[in-house]
Amino acid sequence: MLKKLRIKVDSWTDDTIIAGERRVANPNLIPTAYLFTGAQLNLLLSEEHTDGTLLPQHIVLDPDFLVDVTAICRCFTHHGDAPAMHLLQKFTPATTSAAILLGNVANQFLDDCVNASPQTAPEDLFRASLRKSFRTDALHFATTEGIGQDFADQCHTLFENIHTTVQHRLPAAASLESAFLCEALGIQGRMDMMSSDHRTVVELKSGKAERDEHYRYEHAMQMALYKESLYYNEDLPYAQVTTLLFYARYPHLMDIHLGRNDIHRAIAVRNGIVHLEHLLRTAPAHLFETLTEAHFNVIGVHDRFYESYLRPPILRFLSTINCAPILARSYFFTMLAFVEREQFLAKTGVEGVNMPAGHGGFADTWRTTTAAKQNAGRIIPDLHITPLVTTAGVVAIEAVTTAIDESSNFRVGDMVMLYAQHADCQRQPADFYTSCIIEHFSPTSLTLRLRFPQRDKQLFRTDRLYAIEPAHADSGYTVIYRGLYAFLSIEPSRQQLIIGQRIPQFDETITLSLNVADNHLRDIVLRARQAKDYFLLVGPPGTGKTTVALRQMVLEFLATAPAHGDALLLTAFTNRAVDEICSMLADIAAEYLRIGPELSCAPEHRCHLLTQLVDSYPTRDAVRQLLQQVPIIVGTIASLSSMPELFLLRHFRAAIIDEASQALEPHLLPLFCAVDAHGHLAIDKFILIGDHKQLPAVVAQSPAESAVADKGLRTAGITDCRRSLFERLHSLAIRMGVPQAVGLLHRQGRMHEDIAAFVNANYYDGQLTAVPLPHQRGPLPFTTATAARLIAYDVPASPDRCTAKSNAAEADCVADIVAHIKSALSNQKTSMTLGIIVPFRGQITQIRRALAARHIPDYEAITIDTVERYQGSQRDIILFSTTVSAPWQLPILSQPIETTALSATPAVTHLLLDRKLNVAITRARHQFILVGNLSLLRTCTPYRTLLDYISALND
Repeated sequence: MLKKLRIKVDSWTDDTIIAGERRVANPNLIPTAYLFTGAQLNLLLSEEHTDGTLLPQHIVLDPDFLVDVTAICRCFTHHGDAPAMHLLQKFTPATTSAAILLGNVANQFLDDCVNASPQTAPEDLFRASLRKSFRTDALHFATTEGIGQDFADQCHTLFENIHTTVQHRLPAAASLESAFLCEALGIQGRMDMMSSDHRTVVELKSGKAERDEHYRYEHAMQMALYKESLYYNEDLPYAQVTTLLFYARYPHLMDIHLGRNDIHRAIAVRNGIVHLEHLLRTAPAHLFETLTEAHFNVIGVHDRFYESYLRPPILRFLSTINCAPILARSYFFTMLAFVEREQFLAKTGVEGVNMPAGHGGFADTWRTTTAAKQNAGRIIPDLHITPLVTTAGVVAIEAVTTAIDESSNFRVGDMVMLYAQHADCQRQPADFYTSCIIEHFSPTSLTLRLRFPQRDKQLFRTDRLYAIEPAHADSGYTVIYRGLYAFLSIEPSRQQLIIGQRIPQFDETITLSLNVADNHLRDIVLRARQAKDYFLLVGPPGTGKTTVALRQMVLEFLATAPAHGDALLLTAFTNRAVDEICSMLADIAAEYLRIGPELSCAPEHRCHLLTQLVDSYPTRDAVRQLLQQVPIIVGTIASLSSMPELFLLRHFRAAIIDEASQALEPHLLPLFCAVDAHGHLAIDKFILIGDHKQLPAVVAQSPAESAVADKGLRTAGITDCRRSLFERLHSLAIRMGVPQAVGLLHRQGRMHEDIAAFVNANYYDGQLTAVPLPHQRGPLPFTTATAARLIAYDVPASPDRCTAKSNAAEADCVADIVAHIKSALSNQKTSMTLGIIVPFRGQITQIRRALAARHIPDYEAITIDTVERYQGSQRDIILFSTTVSAPWQLPILSQPIETTALSATPAVTHLLLDRKLNVAITRARHQFILVGNLSLLRTCTPYRTLLDYISALND
């Protein structure tokens, strides 16, 4: 019997699948409606007939598209095995109830009872654990109804049952929250508890069992899939694995045994979910046009429970989509398909069985070799680990290696998978892994904080080598899908505003409360105040969008906030930008609250995190009061979008969104469509700050795939899903003749005027002026062979020293330039910051080696990174190693686009814009140095324009 075989579908009949030379019997194992040419299938437990035909027991569709076990099990319902229930869970807003909170508390009890010292008194442990749960989930506790004495009593009962069971009935050597990937079944999940030998799995349930205290089928199915994954991942025979359902309110440990037919049902539901996902990214309109109640109520149940509780949300879901205005539905379907394709690529990569690392999405985890992952910078192998143990168990891991590759794509705050390497295998599948967050990162060591502390330090063996890889989470996409769905049912005025059917309104009777000396800044703040819907502020590099414009807007808000009692929401796309906002708030001594993870927040701002402040607000009422009184709430777009409960407690007069040009339209919909407890819009208006001349959001799809086909949407100006909402609304405001909706910060204080002159003329319509600051017009603060502010060094092609992603000759040239500058700075006792920008991560390693070979002092302190990572930063001197050595590489280096001007009265109507080059140049304060094959670069229009400018400047 063949345990697993991957095939690619060429064709099929009613009962046979053809894949190359193979014929696969399909006796209703998978509906033919699910199949398409090129579909990936896993054949499980196959027997070969005498004619060569394979007969598998199970067929798994698109196995690289991992589906969460809980998502599958939720589809086993009172009204049948219904994959359509996945759509209901996917789109409709999640509600936090007392029962759900009770489940979260129970899981905290289990973790703490397992990790607790035997000397800890049970009552002390109960109070500490409940407090920890409240601290972690304070917002949900504050906004959930039904949290009273009865809830407290239930918590105490659950704790006593869990504590007793852990002490006397569960394995002593075990891991908590064991995460796994199972490519064979196309599933992923997390087990509440698993013995260290992987032969006992425990799943905790805080809710009710079926009548007569019998297990619920969807819970049993969860255990069956856990057992199945152990068989495929670790070859553990079914008979050697015990799966225990732990209903903590009784308490009962139920040993679950399901048959092969149940596994077939589970795989059928999983395939049904994957088929629906396929339709959502290829034909969502057709899917919803044909979707009926019968797809949910598969067996036609019409009892009182179904009619009263289960049917209403199904009908409401169908009605919301089918009854929305035509243009709103077109927008929903277009953006939905776009996001679905992005998620599919993030999970599985470009279509194909064998994809190079960096193109295979999360599926690279099991589909490519360790060497290929290293080349792509998405693995750090060969780690020697030391568990860091406290009274709570193992809370962190210290990992040491000889040297971490400079091209590795990891940063502090990243979520990663830690797992023991397979000594005899080039591929590292990470079947079971520990979820960690990078807390500290250096060239030779890492500190990894465990998401879930572990009592058993033997889980982390110091005699083995470990590796980390990036984790993947679907939760960010879930927030976007719910935002898209919310768009269909929000107030018509906001819906029409988003899709360009209504122009933004302004109240010109409003005046400023504070005096602003600068006339230009006063005009911008006034228009932001007068806006009733939105105001767009373009902030080119160095114009002080945070330290000047945003600061003054916040001061103006605070001057009027006591009279209104409403709050201000401040957000940005990245945590770095949110840290900058927090620094600005600290400068003006503003009171604020930050939402988000601790390790993603700069240490100096963590005292403002909700999770930190909860210690001073120990009750639900106190937390509610804090949230209702603090004038400013801050967080990333993702963090705030995932907290709809926040808007149940607080109305926001305005949301100011920094880096808005880096967020795709669907990213902002959860905020634009947020509603309060009464169903009204929770945020009155939006001030979007960005610069669509700099880098946009990263999109995996091609321009052709992202283009909008719907005529109605194109007429409304919605033509490309890759465009940010900021850029589209900017173009729309100019086209519709609403100049008061758009502002431009034109005084830049970063670049020397020679550097600024190029980007000003070529990218910013000639509208930028110098502040001026002394360094913008004064001489270069140190002496070199040339005092030019823009320099180009020619490095002819050396085919034997180049790869697709690196150029050793350029690296040597860059290192020589750095050595020369460092020497000049040292001799003249001048201090300046250097930065090196590259287009490919492979060039980082080459340059770092070249710097080390020249023994340049403090070369480790020089940041070498891609242009994407440099956006938002600045250095005194920037070196840009273009790296390319062949014509085919130019489209990767430069992707120029035509863009409209910045205002309604432009000097130039259309500009050819290279966003990456713009960002690279505008990082420099004093000097910009370009290194590359100049004859090759001259064949690319934006670079030819730059080189011509440099030549003219230096003549």
